[in-house]
Amino acid sequence: MVRGTRPRSRKQYDHIDETLRAGWSVLVRKHKPRQEYLRPPTATTLDHFYAVVEGELEIHGARRWWPAPTRSLTYLSRDVPYGIRQRPGYRGPVKIVIFYLHPPRAWRPALGAVPVLIPETWWRRLLDLEASADYNAFGRRVVPTKAVTRLIDRMCAAVTSFAAAMAAGRRRPGTASEWMDTWSRAQDVIAERAAHGLTVEQLAEAVHLSTMQLRRVYRAVSGASPKAALTAWRMARARELLAAGKLDVAQVSTAVGFSTPQRFSAAFKAACGETPGRFAARS
Repeated sequence: MVRGTRPRSRKQYDHIDETLRAGWSVLVRKHKPRQEYLRPPTATTLDHFYAVVEGELEIHGARRWWPAPTRSLTYLSRDVPYGIRQRPGYRGPVKIVIFYLHPPRAWRPALGAVPVLIPETWWRRLLDLEASADYNAFGRRVVPTKAVTRLIDRMCAAVTSFAAAMAAGRRRPGTASEWMDTWSRAQDVIAERAAHGLTVEQLAEAVHLSTMQLRRVYRAVSGASPKAALTAWRMARARELLAAGKLDVAQVSTAVGFSTPQRFSAAFKAACGETPGRFAARS
């Protein structure tokens, strides 16, 4: 094996399963600029980890679509159907890294077919592991499977311990995937009810959490607060309505859940750097 040098000759076909059984994990990086990324739900024949380096995706597992944002990691086991698509509304570039592996017989990670947002420190370690990959004789990028499973075990232990330590209030999610599930359900509630004056307290009630626990979930998963998530949704929707030009500022204010046009204008200027009227005039 030649470190960092890709062999020029690839005439001999290398069966990926043979490489995996030899104790190597095969790494594949994909980049799809400005096009829809879609894989209908189908079964896979290989165990692999799916890391989203850039983009906003959704992964189908456990009978529903789950958000898979940038810096999320999903474990997809063999013979279990899964699907991938870009999140509705996102049409930017997509960059992913796939770690194919043949795990030890008794090894199973504390991750399922639900994307988990990985803390920045551990995410850098995962990308460092990818960067350390060598090329084998057939041009495949590989790292030792033991290095992958060791990193995943330590990462899952750290994420789960953090989630459990922070859990309090009405619900105590015990794994990182449960925290991601709670955050995903809260985001769905925001999309459905933010236009009707939804408050942080009402959002917490809808997902059966205390407001303090909801804040902890949001900070752990997205690094933002529930209030910031509500504001982000309202501002994004407001920009869409203003750009369409069918509603005036007062009507848009009501449509996105603000009690007065004055509050809406102040929030819009703070978030977007200009007044709603000026934004509408430019659009």
